[in-house]
Amino acid sequence: MTQLKDAGIYNKAIEKLDKYIKDNPDDYMGYFHRGFLEYKEGKHANAVKDFSKVIKLNPAVKHIYFNRGSSRLKLGNTNGAIEDFTRVIGSEPSAIMAYILRGFAKKMNGDFEGAMSDYNKAIELQPKYIRCYNNRSDLFLSLNKPFDALKDANKALELDSKDPIALINRGESYCMLERFTEAKQDFNTARKLVTEQDDTHALEELEKAMAKYEDELDKIQ
Repeated sequence: MTQLKDAGIYNKAIEKLDKYIKDNPDDYMGYFHRGFLEYKEGKHANAVKDFSKVIKLNPAVKHIYFNRGSSRLKLGNTNGAIEDFTRVIGSEPSAIMAYILRGFAKKMNGDFEGAMSDYNKAIELQPKYIRCYNNRSDLFLSLNKPFDALKDANKALELDSKDPIALINRGESYCMLERFTEAKQDFNTARKLVTEQDDTHALEELEKAMAKYEDELDKIQ
């Protein structure tokens, strides 16, 4: 099974697990591994079902609430995700990714204060983790605080000068501050990087950011 996962042949691995689970319906590990593969395949509703089955059979399994929370978040079930990440944090107060993802879910719910608290805690736990600053920079942009967003974007770029999300956040911060020449430079650099890295998520974020200021950016040579 490990070889199949490593090779990325998720469907074949899932088929084998389907048979294993049919023969061993009370073995929580079958559901755990199938849920993991379903998450990788983007089958998040199925993953939630399998992770929930694991919790029913053995709620003490390490990472199970984090896994289910991640799948719930992918489905847009922010309240369910927050519930699961809160459980993770309750048992593991230093679980940085649980704070980051719970903060993201809270932001999606419009709970900006709660999101800020979680991002601040994540930075306290790991001050050199770039995603913390990227997420908080994005939150500052939502709060119409471009100077704070710019500060976090610059911090992220100190950690990795080729991070496209940090460049996009900084570019949008510059736009809000009407520094469109600098913004376009960052957006152009980000576009080059996302093309090189084949990063579809970052490309979507770039296009959304640039669309907000299309007229102003078009005037820059």
